[in-house]
Amino acid sequence: MTGTRYTIDIIPEIVKRNPLIKEICLSAYKYVPHTLSEKGMRKNYRVKRQEVFDLRKKISSLKIPKGWMLGLASKVVMKNQSCRHIPEIDFKCSVSDKNLEQIKIKLSEVIRTFPGYLIVSGASYHYIGLRLLTEREWEKFIGLCLFCDKEQSVIDLRWCGYQLILGYSNLRIMASDSKPEEPKVVFF
Repeated sequence: MTGTRYTIDIIPEIVKRNPLIKEICLSAYKYVPHTLSEKGMRKNYRVKRQEVFDLRKKISSLKIPKGWMLGLASKVVMKNQSCRHIPEIDFKCSVSDKNLEQIKIKLSEVIRTFPGYLIVSGASYHYIGLRLLTEREWEKFIGLCLFCDKEQSVIDLRWCGYQLILGYSNLRIMASDSKPEEPKVVFF
């Protein structure tokens, strides 16, 4: 594929590289800063493997409430009904060449050999990996993000804590009313 790649464009690649994925989950949510209560503010959609390869069409058929955002949930269902996680990180630093270099260094500490994508999400960055993690590996991964970022603070630590509470992580994949820029890949 040539030209700009968006987060939504890499989801089929994640599924293709992991042939035992049966379903992914998209999560529509109403973002309310600094709140833990999600009562009535989140709806999950299971997407079958074959639907992922025409994801924009599938998304257009979903009944996502106006003003809500759509994210990729880390938790996927495997063909044997077990669950795995797509590694995800939300960064809190602004978009700049200096911060991009800091993030690359931080990623090398956290993920070492996990290939993945660095995405500019509008005001900051996201990371989405290609290698699936078990539940325990995912918990350790998020814990490592919390632990190793205490000095430079480029990772959104509140986001990490909230994902641990949810039991899965979630990153925005589409533009929305409040965040009009569609997240795009800047580095593999």
